[in-house]
Amino acid sequence: MSRADAYVDFVREKMRLLSRFRELAPSVLSVVKRVLSEYGVDDEIFFFGSIVDGKYTAASDVDIAVVVREVPRNRSEIAGKIVEELEKIGVPSWFPLEIHFLTPDLFEALRRGGANFVRAEDFVGTANGANEK
Repeated sequence: MSRADAYVDFVREKMRLLSRFRELAPSVLSVVKRVLSEYGVDDEIFFFGSIVDGKYTAASDVDIAVVVREVPRNRSEIAGKIVEELEKIGVPSWFPLEIHFLTPDLFEALRRGGANFVRAEDFVGTANGANEK
């Protein structure tokens, strides 16, 4: 298999997983909540970006915002643990997931700037995922 063929296969698999995100979202949210709880982070979780809008491309990732009073110093460790735990339930470690720890002020500024934040619980619980904070 050539490098180009391998890349095409990778992009196809990535797009397949992104297209299934609504079905994967409950498991992803469960893992994120559990890991955050293990680290003493119990704040609001939102999905945002192209995955919420249904306008994702091969260059997209799944953006998860955790609104916190203070950004944890060990945020990289927390994100790594989330990836590790997701892998245990069959989500590949290369799955394009990005965890953003946002203060309330930054969250509001991004929202005012047009970011479409959807409470993760609402996204998981609704057919259209269009509820906003």
